[in-house]
Amino acid sequence: PPFPVCFHAYIFFFAVWELIYSVPISTNGKDIDFSILFEKSGRGNAGDNTGWVGISYDVAASGVFGDFRQVNDTPFWDVMLYIYKCRFEMLHNNKKQ
Repeated sequence: PPFPVCFHAYIFFFAVWELIYSVPISTNGKDIDFSILFEKSGRGNAGDNTGWVGISYDVAASGVFGDFRQVNDTPFWDVMLYIYKCRFEMLHNNKKQ
C-alpha cells in the first residue's frame, strides 16, 4: 500500500489503542474501564513477550470461544470483554483473600 495509507492506518490503530487503555468505553449501556488489563500485577511473568498470540492461546485454553483458530475469528470486542471479565474477577477475588 502507499505510504499515506500505511501512515494513516498506524495513526488510527494507535488512537484506538490509546482509547482502549485510557478511557472507559460504553458497551451495552455500561462503562467498561479496560485500563485494568494494562496494570502491573506485581508478579508479572518475566520474559512472556507473546503478546496477542499468547492471549489467544490462553483464551483458547478456556474453550469459551473454541480453539485457537476460532478465537482469532471471534470479534475483537468479544475477546476483550472476556479478558476484562477474567481480570475483573481475579482482582476482586484477590481482594477477598
